[in-house]
Amino acid sequence: MSGQIARFSAAGLANVGVDLFVYSSLLVVGSSIPVAKAAAFACGATFAYFVNKNWTFRAGRGNSRQFAAFASLYAASMAVNVGANSAVIEILGASLFGKAAAYCVALLLSATMNFFGMRRILLSRRRADFPAVT
Repeated sequence: MSGQIARFSAAGLANVGVDLFVYSSLLVVGSSIPVAKAAAFACGATFAYFVNKNWTFRAGRGNSRQFAAFASLYAASMAVNVGANSAVIEILGASLFGKAAAYCVALLLSATMNFFGMRRILLSRRRADFPAVT
């Protein structure tokens, strides 16, 4: 698992780059904070799926059930990420410090959730191990 954590961390740094670039770019052009955060998270999630499936967990070829489980995990994670970001900004204000702190808190919470969720989804070999998709 330590190798997975190291690869997840490296992939995460690249993912943060994608997320931060989209987030800051959208804020610069006048997007609202929640819209910018949600769009950035969605771009990062797409990147994360392919990097983590193929490199971090070396899960090989996926299937539609695995992708659906991943999408469900990321939908829940996005809600946590955007909610935490908004809550911290509400508390600290929309200053540069408040936005940076909110970004970091949201990232920490969603990254932890994603590591354990993706590990379960991508390393499950038996169909019964996948969470139910409704």
